[in-house]
Amino acid sequence: MVPNKLLNEFYKTAANSPNVIVRTYMDTRAEVNRLPETFVLDLVVIDEAHDLSEEQWLALYDIYNIEKSKKLLFIFDSNQALTRNSSFCPLDNLIPLTLTSVIRNTKQIGDYSLRYYRGSKQCTVVGPNG
Repeated sequence: MVPNKLLNEFYKTAANSPNVIVRTYMDTRAEVNRLPETFVLDLVVIDEAHDLSEEQWLALYDIYNIEKSKKLLFIFDSNQALTRNSSFCPLDNLIPLTLTSVIRNTKQIGDYSLRYYRGSKQCTVVGPNG
C-alpha cells in the first residue's frame, strides 16, 4: 500500500511480477473485488501508515484479509502525520523500530527538517550535499 499513484506505478514497474499487488490508499475505497477468504498474503507493506484514517485501516483489513497475512510491516512516522488522523492503528502489541538516519533528502533539507523532529533518540542526516 502506497499513498499515491506515482509510487504505485514505480513499485509495480520495479516488482515486475504478477505475484506482487501494489495499491494506493484510494484504491481501497473503490476496491470492489475483495480477496477470497482463503487467500493469505505472505507480506503486507503499508508505506506512510501515519496518513491512514480509521476508515482506510478498516477497509484494508476487510479487502486484503490483513489479519490472516503471514507478516505485516507498516512504515509510520509520528513526526510526519500530514493528514492528522490522530495516529489511529487497529494493531496491538506493535514492535517499534526507531530509525535514526535520514538518507533520502539532501543534507541541507535533512538538517533543516531536524528542527521539527520530536523523537527521544538522536537522529543524523546522511544525505548528499545539494
